[in-house]
Amino acid sequence: MEEGSSVVGYLTTTGRVTGGPHTVPLRLVCYQGRIYASRRDARSDWCRNALRNPTVAVDVAGQRFTGIASLVTDSALSRKISQLKYRDRRNLELRTVIEITPGGAQ
Repeated sequence: MEEGSSVVGYLTTTGRVTGGPHTVPLRLVCYQGRIYASRRDARSDWCRNALRNPTVAVDVAGQRFTGIASLVTDSALSRKISQLKYRDRRNLELRTVIEITPGGAQ
Protein backbone atom coordinates (compact mmCIF):
# COMPACT_ATOMS: atom_id res chain seq x y z
CA MET A 1 0.00 0.00 0.00
CA GLU A 2 1.19 3.49 -0.80
CA GLU A 3 1.43 6.14 1.92
CA GLY A 4 -1.86 8.04 2.18
CA SER A 5 -3.70 5.58 -0.06
CA SER A 6 -7.15 4.16 0.52
CA VAL A 7 -7.76 0.69 -0.92
CA VAL A 8 -10.17 -2.18 -0.49
CA GLY A 9 -8.61 -5.13 1.29
CA TYR A 10 -9.61 -7.91 3.64
CA LEU A 11 -9.31 -7.87 7.42
CA THR A 12 -9.27 -11.16 9.27
CA THR A 13 -9.97 -11.13 12.99
CA THR A 14 -10.46 -13.91 15.51
CA GLY A 15 -14.10 -14.30 16.50
CA ARG A 16 -14.64 -13.23 20.10
CA VAL A 17 -17.35 -15.90 20.53
CA THR A 18 -16.36 -18.64 18.08
CA GLY A 19 -12.59 -18.29 18.19
CA GLY A 20 -12.59 -18.88 14.43
CA PRO A 21 -11.39 -16.58 11.65
CA HIS A 22 -13.74 -13.79 10.59
CA THR A 23 -12.84 -12.08 7.30
CA VAL A 24 -14.51 -8.95 5.91
CA PRO A 25 -13.78 -6.64 2.97
CA LEU A 26 -12.99 -3.11 4.13
CA ARG A 27 -11.64 0.14 2.75
CA LEU A 28 -8.27 0.53 4.47
CA VAL A 29 -5.95 3.52 4.76
CA CYS A 30 -2.14 3.41 4.86
CA TYR A 31 -0.67 6.25 6.89
CA GLN A 32 2.71 6.64 8.57
CA GLY A 33 3.59 2.96 8.24
CA ARG A 34 0.37 1.70 9.75
CA ILE A 35 -2.93 0.48 8.36
CA TYR A 36 -6.26 1.91 9.51
CA ALA A 37 -9.83 0.66 9.35
CA SER A 38 -12.79 2.72 10.47
CA ARG A 39 -16.48 2.43 11.15
CA ARG A 40 -19.30 4.72 12.23
CA ASP A 41 -19.33 2.95 15.59
CA ALA A 42 -17.66 0.02 17.34
CA ARG A 43 -20.67 -2.32 17.09
CA SER A 44 -19.52 -4.29 14.04
CA ASP A 45 -18.23 -7.81 14.58
CA TRP A 46 -14.85 -7.11 12.98
CA CYS A 47 -14.30 -4.09 15.24
CA ARG A 48 -15.33 -5.83 18.45
CA ASN A 49 -13.27 -8.88 17.47
CA ALA A 50 -10.15 -6.77 16.84
CA LEU A 51 -10.51 -5.01 20.18
CA ARG A 52 -10.95 -8.30 22.05
CA ASN A 53 -8.27 -10.28 20.13
CA PRO A 54 -5.85 -7.71 18.66
CA THR A 55 -3.81 -10.06 16.46
CA VAL A 56 -5.24 -9.58 12.96
CA ALA A 57 -4.32 -10.20 9.32
CA VAL A 58 -4.71 -7.84 6.38
CA ASP A 59 -4.81 -8.96 2.74
CA VAL A 60 -4.22 -6.26 0.12
CA ALA A 61 -3.25 -6.74 -3.53
CA GLY A 62 -2.13 -10.32 -3.03
CA GLN A 63 -0.03 -9.59 0.05
CA ARG A 64 -0.87 -10.74 3.56
CA PHE A 65 0.31 -8.87 6.62
CA THR A 66 -0.18 -9.71 10.26
CA GLY A 67 -0.47 -6.99 12.83
CA ILE A 68 -1.74 -5.80 16.17
CA ALA A 69 -4.96 -3.77 16.27
CA SER A 70 -5.66 -0.99 18.73
CA LEU A 71 -8.29 1.70 19.16
CA VAL A 72 -7.24 5.20 18.05
CA THR A 73 -8.03 7.71 20.80
CA ASP A 74 -6.35 10.73 19.17
CA SER A 75 -9.17 12.74 17.56
CA ALA A 76 -6.80 14.56 15.18
CA LEU A 77 -5.49 11.24 13.86
CA SER A 78 -9.04 9.90 13.52
CA ARG A 79 -10.00 12.97 11.47
CA LYS A 80 -6.92 12.54 9.26
CA ILE A 81 -7.80 8.90 8.55
CA SER A 82 -11.37 9.90 7.63
CA GLN A 83 -10.03 12.58 5.26
CA LEU A 84 -7.77 10.04 3.55
CA LYS A 85 -10.52 7.42 3.36
CA TYR A 86 -13.40 9.60 2.14
CA ARG A 87 -13.55 12.37 -0.43
CA ASP A 88 -17.06 13.49 0.54
CA ARG A 89 -18.85 14.79 3.64
CA ARG A 90 -18.38 11.44 5.43
CA ASN A 91 -14.86 12.64 6.23
CA LEU A 92 -16.44 15.07 8.71
CA GLU A 93 -18.18 12.34 10.76
CA LEU A 94 -16.79 11.13 14.05
CA ARG A 95 -15.76 7.49 13.46
CA THR A 96 -14.27 4.61 15.41
CA VAL A 97 -10.78 4.07 14.00
CA ILE A 98 -8.66 0.96 14.49
CA GLU A 99 -4.90 1.19 13.94
CA ILE A 100 -3.10 -1.93 12.75
CA THR A 101 0.62 -1.97 13.43
CA PRO A 102 2.14 -4.42 10.93
CA GLY A 103 4.03 -7.32 12.40
CA GLY A 104 5.33 -8.79 9.12
CA ALA A 105 4.19 -10.55 5.97
CA GLN A 106 2.97 -14.14 5.82
